Amino acid sequence: MRLTISKKDKLLNLTLDGLDEKYPSGLYDWLYKNKVEVYRQIFELEDRINDNFNTNGTVKELKAILRVYWIEYMKAISYFKEGGQTD
Repeated sequence: MRLTISKKDKLLNLTLDGLDEKYPSGLYDWLYKNKVEVYRQIFELEDRINDNFNTNGTVKELKAILRVYWIEYMKAISYFKEGGQTD
């Protein structure tokens, strides 16, 4: 059981570290004002990530959630840049 939690923590940290490198300042505010559906999707995915940890979800399930989470963030960043916003 502890091994699973440790592996899940590592996967989450790798994902968040990778996103941190790409995350432009002001993204959340811009999404809230201009792309509410993407903003909500990201927060729903964050809830799913938390649920996976809280309910002892599987590593495989977490990987699937993190994959979609990454994709949604990349879309959000792309929309942000297309909207004329820069970091």
